Amino acid sequence: MKESTSPAQAGASPVEGPRVWVVYADRRKDMTTAEKYGQLTDMFTGRVDYSRAVEHARKMMSRYKRGDHILIVGDPALCGIAMTVALEYAPVDEQVLSILRWDRDELEYRPEVFDFSDDN
Repeated sequence: MKESTSPAQAGASPVEGPRVWVVYADRRKDMTTAEKYGQLTDMFTGRVDYSRAVEHARKMMSRYKRGDHILIVGDPALCGIAMTVALEYAPVDEQVLSILRWDRDELEYRPEVFDFSDDN
């Protein structure tokens, strides 16, 4: 499984603002409309070793924070893993998750926020 080589993941200075966690980097897709929500950070690229996918996602998303978004693109299994791992890093009393999904009418990525807190 290849890991992204973006500066943030290669040990350079951490991202100050929000990140957009791109579940699967598919360069055939235009993701420029997602860039307005934060720095794009690739989680999975190339061939994926599914036996290590959860471990890889946990390592990649260890810097996940409130205000970040998950760009839902690629294999549905990887999207599910990314969402689950993001909830693992969210505070127990604030189980809120923001994803970016493709809006076919507006032809851009739009945020959808889901609240998984016990009181909802």
